[in-house]
Amino acid sequence: EWQWEANSGKWHSFDAEVAAVLAAARKHGKGLVVFEAAGKMYEADLDARMQKNLQSCYMRQMRWVPAIQFQWEMKNGIWVDYEEDENDILIAAKLRSLPSAAYEARGFKYSVDLGTMRQENLSVKTAGFRRVRILGADVESDPPVLGERSASIGGRRRSQECNESSTFFDRRPSEQSDFA
Repeated sequence: EWQWEANSGKWHSFDAEVAAVLAAARKHGKGLVVFEAAGKMYEADLDARMQKNLQSCYMRQMRWVPAIQFQWEMKNGIWVDYEEDENDILIAAKLRSLPSAAYEARGFKYSVDLGTMRQENLSVKTAGFRRVRILGADVESDPPVLGERSASIGGRRRSQECNESSTFFDRRPSEQSDFA
């Protein structure tokens, strides 16, 4: 799920409609998303993980927190998170009730058996298997449906041009608001 950071440093989830727009943009590889929330227009840069209020030019950080995080076990027993792209492949397979998922990483081909929760390096047959596990229990079978609100995925619609020097970091603490 996509979250935004308040001035207090606390992270908040976007409402369901905005979250659906952001998730759709991420799924389709779009870096910029324009959306409306609480009557204000925002531009989200998913690659830079920044959100900008298009009227005030106020910027804040965003982050992606997967509902499910797959991990694999190293030889020394330490569990390691899969990278975002591989994790997305494994989540998609799990949500579709597929028996396994395959991906390529660092020049190697891998297969993960989602029944036995074991990963095999298909490029190096002598590597054996690695155990796999899932952190998190939020598994939805269908993504939320987009609402009728105005949104532009990958577009650059703006209500006004922002002065690039007017950012979150240039404002005094008294000018910063969780609702800018």
